[in-house]
Amino acid sequence: MRMKSSLRVQLLAWLLIPLCFIVAFNAWAAYANARLTAGLLTDRLLLAAARVLAEQVHEDNGVVEALIAPSALGIFASVGQDRALYRISAPDGRLVAGYPDVPLPPRAVDPNEPVFFSSRFRSADVRAVAIAQPLLLAGQAEQVLIIVGETLRDEDRIVAEIWRQGVWQQVALVAIAAALAWLGLNRGLAPLLALRDQIRDRDPEALTPFAGEAMQNELAPVIGALNDAVGRVKTQIGAQRRFIADAAHQLRTPLALLKTQASFGLRAARLDGKNEALAAIDAATDGMTRLANQLLALARSEPGGAVLARDEVDLAIVARRVLEAHAGRALDRNIDLGLEDRPAPMLGDAAMLGELVANLVDNALLYTPAGGQVTVSITSGPGIAHLRIEDNGPGIAEAERARVFERFYRVLGSGADGSGLGLAIVREIAKAHRATIQLGRPKTGSGLTVEIAFPVH
Repeated sequence: MRMKSSLRVQLLAWLLIPLCFIVAFNAWAAYANARLTAGLLTDRLLLAAARVLAEQVHEDNGVVEALIAPSALGIFASVGQDRALYRISAPDGRLVAGYPDVPLPPRAVDPNEPVFFSSRFRSADVRAVAIAQPLLLAGQAEQVLIIVGETLRDEDRIVAEIWRQGVWQQVALVAIAAALAWLGLNRGLAPLLALRDQIRDRDPEALTPFAGEAMQNELAPVIGALNDAVGRVKTQIGAQRRFIADAAHQLRTPLALLKTQASFGLRAARLDGKNEALAAIDAATDGMTRLANQLLALARSEPGGAVLARDEVDLAIVARRVLEAHAGRALDRNIDLGLEDRPAPMLGDAAMLGELVANLVDNALLYTPAGGQVTVSITSGPGIAHLRIEDNGPGIAEAERARVFERFYRVLGSGADGSGLGLAIVREIAKAHRATIQLGRPKTGSGLTVEIAFPVH
């Protein structure tokens, strides 16, 4: 089983990982600064020592001498383990004082500019400075070269101390930032944890929306998505309950009729009586089958029912197939069933669109008297596909047109045998396709026109 990660830990990690990179960069920068600081300090001490030695150089009877007093050598005292070295050379290169093997500067020394350089002295790294001290010899101005150096153990120790102190400060800052971030995360995630508790402790049958007034703006989409999901579940449960109630209501009467007809057939002594009962049972079974199919079609077309497909569909082809299936019924009743179509491509669910056209055609054939006329027209316009069905039956009074889309509602006095579900199914399928429905009357004579406008996309 895969372990679940903690959002709090992830957020803290995303905060601390960049900080650790910053600390690493600061540690590198602190080391470079410490090295620079220690180098500047060493160079200043070396230059000061070289100037002190330069004050000790003088001329005596044309000879360069340097009497190094103990106070002059005190500047080399070190608390560490570094070794001081120096060299004083006459203008002709003769060693006046110091060590003969002290390394020379890499370039000529200008009297006005000291030369700092790094080298090695007796297998040790040293830092040295060279200055040129003007001296008057035999009436001529000469230059005495003074070199002062020191090994780098003390400098390395100073660099390490400065760097260590800076790194510890950075680490302390990261620790403080982590603690504050942890407290902030706990505080910031409190509404989310409260929402978790609200969902966990919620009554499973409660379908009320979640309150999101106290939530942060970032959690508003989560609350909205949860409420949308709750709404969809509520809609689906409502559709299922309506379907069960409708099925129970509509099947109760036919089942009672079937029971009565079966009882009559069982009691009938003559064969023709039994045959009459069986014929009635057969007709009632056909009616129940149609009712069950319409109930299932209504359940599929409602929100929360079947998933609506979005395929390329030609509404004219869908209508042509429906009319071919109803042609026999129209011929039996001597009804002129016609189709006027043009290609009308659109995005939709072919099966549900076929159910819509079939219910409209079925209603038109049901209410149109024998010898009447039913015409189906398919046209298309900019972004719209039109379906129009016209018949010359009794029509629907304008006052009742809004109610005929209700379930099981039937116009009184129509004399037709139906379930009252056809137009309810049409309305749900049209709504699922974002289509508009309009009922009207033909331009001449009686009857009913049903016009549906489907958006192409």
